[in-house]
Amino acid sequence: SIQKDFKESLNKYKTSINFFNRSGDSIEISYSLTYTGRVYRFMKEYDTALKYYKQALNYTKDSLSNGLAYQEMGINYFMAKKYDLAQRFLRKSLIFPYTNNNYAIRNYFLADLFFDLQKLDSAALYATTALKYPSTFFNQRDCYRILVNTEYGRGDFKQMAAYMTKYQD
Repeated sequence: SIQKDFKESLNKYKTSINFFNRSGDSIEISYSLTYTGRVYRFMKEYDTALKYYKQALNYTKDSLSNGLAYQEMGINYFMAKKYDLAQRFLRKSLIFPYTNNNYAIRNYFLADLFFDLQKLDSAALYATTALKYPSTFFNQRDCYRILVNTEYGRGDFKQMAAYMTKYQD
């Protein structure tokens, strides 16, 4: 899906769902449904993606997979510019456990959402929180972008310069 071979990606997830269904592994079905939804989000088919996220939530009560599904729903709504729903589901995802860099991702998207809404204090809070957790280079860079722009909007050019240096690093 990252290589934008969406048809092949969807076929692979369909196959995985079939195999996990045969084995009775509802948690892995949930993950495969969530990842299928993500592919549709990459394709900008937000309504179709949402159907898969909702299906994923119906397959298991596993908190890790449900947290990921809520995270992806929030990102999906954010990309569709439905900010109220994005905020609702991203905040809901924060209460669920996470693996790897998911907590940073959840906070980063909330920061970006609040920045788009010009709620600079909230944007800065979530961007700063995201930076405290394991993250990818891209998420860190974007958090610093938000912090640079937030401080510019506040008129704090000294702090903006400090964040700009980190952004450039």
